[in-house]
Parts: sequence; C-alpha cells; structure tokens
Amino acid sequence: QLNADPYAALYDFATVGYLSVDAEALIVKGNLTAAIMLGVERRELMSASFSRFVFADDVAHFNYLRHRSFQPHETQTIELRLHPAEGDPFWARLEVITRRDPVDDALLWQIAISQIEAQKRAEQLMRRVNEELEERVVRRTHQLTRANRELLEEIGRRREAEAALREREETLDTRV
Repeated sequence: QLNADPYAALYDFATVGYLSVDAEALIVKGNLTAAIMLGVERRELMSASFSRFVFADDVAHFNYLRHRSFQPHETQTIELRLHPAEGDPFWARLEVITRRDPVDDALLWQIAISQIEAQKRAEQLMRRVNEELEERVVRRTHQLTRANRELLEEIGRRREAEAALREREETLDTRV
C-alpha cells in the first residue's frame, strides 16, 4: 500500500535531524534521523526537553538563544555540542526558524540539526597550524633581530678599527 504522505519518508530518513520544539524547549515532533542523532527511540523524543541533549558546557549558550524573543519567521543559526543519550557528544549546527503552530497558534522552533564534527576538527587543525606558524615567525624574527644586532655591532667594530687604522696611517705619514 502506498504511503498517504509521499514526503513522510523524505522527512524521516533525511540526512538532517528535524525537530519541532515549543517555547519551553519541549520536543513536540521529530524525525527518525533526529532520534538516531540524539540516541533515543523516536517515541522518547516527544515531550522530552531538548535541553537534555545539549552538552553541559553549552547549555548557557543555548538558553541565551532560547530566551530571546520568539518572532515568527525569524531564522537563527547556532553551533553547539549535543550529547546523545547514548554515545559521545558531537558538534552540531542548529538552523532554527520560528513558526506558528497551525493547530493552536503557539510559536514553535523548527530545528534542522547537522553534524559538523569534520568542520570543527578542520577548524581546530587550522588554529593549531596557525599557532605553530605564528610561533615560528616569532622565533625567526628573534633570530633575525639578533643576527641584525650582531651585524650592526660588527660593522661598528670594523668602522672603529678602520678609523684607528686611518689614524695610525696618518701618524706614520706625518713621521716619514
């Protein structure tokens, strides 16, 4: 039998997790991908607090976003770590749009969750490489500054020696 809603499979098996969350951060709807990402059965998502899945160090950041005024059709993006019920925390990008629920006119967040672990690892690697390069530049600058100072000192010593030599030659010329 054909599914009455041909888009249901697209929603459930998308590569992105989709959630609808109310103003109290309770999940009112979610796709199968979101349930898998958050490490729970799909039925466990309903009425669960989304905050429960936010990594402890990122809860304040999430709450700041959550307590901003809800405006219909407002879109926000946030990157934070989610901590599934089973498994290790992972970096996620949340694309959040505020909509009105057609049933009771309440404001809902519709959230698209994308895993961005690879991006965060690449950013971390780039930061580390930049730090190493900056350290090399500082070391090389010190080396060049020291070499330049030594060269200037050597030039000064040679000028003094040349001046002393000229003075001696002048003294010898006057004696002869």
